[in-house]
Amino acid sequence: MFKRLVALWKQVQEVQTEALESKSQPPAPEDAAAVAALKAQAQSCARLGDWAGAERCFREVLDRAPQDADGHALLGHFLYTRAHAERDAPAFRSQQAEALAYLHAAVRLDPDLYQAHYHLGYWARVEDAQEEAELHLERCLLLAPEYEPAMLELLYALLEKDGPTAARARLESYASRMRTPELKVAWAWVLQCAGEDEQALAMYKAVLAENPGAVDAALQQGVVQLRRLEISEALVSLDRFRQRPDQLRGQLVAGYMLLAMGCLQEGFRLYERRFSMLSGEYKSLTDFMRLCGAHNRWTGDPLAGR
Repeated sequence: MFKRLVALWKQVQEVQTEALESKSQPPAPEDAAAVAALKAQAQSCARLGDWAGAERCFREVLDRAPQDADGHALLGHFLYTRAHAERDAPAFRSQQAEALAYLHAAVRLDPDLYQAHYHLGYWARVEDAQEEAELHLERCLLLAPEYEPAMLELLYALLEKDGPTAARARLESYASRMRTPELKVAWAWVLQCAGEDEQALAMYKAVLAENPGAVDAALQQGVVQLRRLEISEALVSLDRFRQRPDQLRGQLVAGYMLLAMGCLQEGFRLYERRFSMLSGEYKSLTDFMRLCGAHNRWTGDPLAGR
């Protein structure tokens, strides 16, 4: 599927190349401030959900500065984000192709623009093209060694492509640069998947010592503790989710764990909550139903063994 998409964007790219060559003059100095203001306005519109306004501003950036590599990268990432959000639309693939064409145009205009490589790597990973993702993300980190979003995406790409043991070996050189809680938890998860529970548990505990509100660290710490049969410690890790109705995902995992520990009444109550409410963590009904649809709902009377 991704290869067909690449072939489609190459057709779009030919048209864009002709347009770029016909507008090869750099923008006038007085336009620089206007271009920067348009980029800021476009990103603000995108954050507020005004996609039409965002697209209008992004395209005006390229009308004023057709050789602006960053402008191409921003528009390409925006178009891909919108296409992915509307992936049931008939024009989904053509919109993706146009987005890829802008991202590749950004790389042609400035091969050292690390953001463009990051966006290409990110979307390749989303499309399950892990080798393509790996190439762009490693190029991004070569240009910007401390860019943590690229480290996170590379971690996921290698985990999908090579499995936990190989990914752990490949990512060892990045471990010292993983400074945010999100990256530390992701790295601990790789260690956990590779069977190194003790190291993973130590990292989860360190993250929680610095950031007590780190939900994923608490969840995974409880999972490791349960696997090690440290039942009382696992229950402590779950305490924060028992009384937090806004943490739907946490309550789902806590429900699984409590059921596994034999706490049937409370485990079943937490497990079933995802069918009865929308959480602040899942503002979209689509996201919520995707979470629910991943698990079957019990019928009968499970607490009585039926």
